[in-house]
Amino acid sequence: MTQAIRRPKWPLFVLLGLCLACFLFWWAPVFPLVGALAASLFGVIALCLGPWWLLAGGLCFMACCGFGSWLFYGLPLAVGAGFSFLSLLPGALCALLARRRVPFFTLVQALGFSSLALLLAGYGLLYLLLGDPIAYLGQEISRSIEALPAELQTLMFYASSNLGLTSGQDLDYTKVLDAAQLDRLREELVGYMELSYRLSLPTLFVSWAANCAVFVSYLPLRALASLGQAQTATEMPELTKLRISRKANLGMLGAVAVGWLLTLLVGGSMYAVSQAIWELVLIAYAVQGAAVTEWFLKRRGMGRVGRLLLIALGVLFLRYVLFFIGLLEQLLYFRGIDKPTPPGNEGN
Repeated sequence: MTQAIRRPKWPLFVLLGLCLACFLFWWAPVFPLVGALAASLFGVIALCLGPWWLLAGGLCFMACCGFGSWLFYGLPLAVGAGFSFLSLLPGALCALLARRRVPFFTLVQALGFSSLALLLAGYGLLYLLLGDPIAYLGQEISRSIEALPAELQTLMFYASSNLGLTSGQDLDYTKVLDAAQLDRLREELVGYMELSYRLSLPTLFVSWAANCAVFVSYLPLRALASLGQAQTATEMPELTKLRISRKANLGMLGAVAVGWLLTLLVGGSMYAVSQAIWELVLIAYAVQGAAVTEWFLKRRGMGRVGRLLLIALGVLFLRYVLFFIGLLEQLLYFRGIDKPTPPGNEGN
């Protein structure tokens, strides 16, 4: 007989989750990891509480984000509500596939590709509603700068020229610039920002999808296991045993090398592609670094809460440290997993 699923009945769980998700949502376009964490909260709600909780919480979340987009940024309600909808679907898909007990790595791949497809669809929605989203953002930034006092604009352009973002090193910034100079420098600065956004867009897309694949698959299953219901969903592998296979390792390093080579030869748009590839490799090795860190801390006898806090701090603030640990694991086999047998010792 299948054991009944024990669901927490406290609405405070959902309320706090929605508040945190709304807070995280506003940072999602800048920090994809934060957007993935918001999506994982809905995975927890869908898997641990059920679809009706997800539906009710999701509608409240979409309403809050849509109203907040209109109130604070002047965007149409559909923009905030539509993009917040992207945070609901990965969680719902995780719950659906996990209940069907699909293999864990199949779940990860499905969440990664579906999250990328959803993000592309959302970007297409912005095109329909606003035109070119980056050009629209540039216009809003230009209007915000233009609304500032001329003295403050002068100081801003002085700083941007020192950083090489705009010209104007020959201007006298001890005096307030006239309207023509302000317009020219504002156009240069906004143009530079639009170019930076366009070059970073593929990296943001890949990073959001990869982080969703990792966190929306792991955190809901981890929450379900904490309720004693791990047997009712996809079996989650032990974190300490995760390791990148040799074929995947060679493929990722080869992709990074090809991306950098094409950037040197072609430049331009290939820089954005190579950065997106590098972001994917960085996340993969950081996950392996987290696995090695968990294994090491367990051996040292650190408690579960301490391990969780250290790994969370590493994921949020020290990704390159985790990446370096994961890369060293691939070379030095700290845990002995898949370690090649030296020649002559095959029979031992």
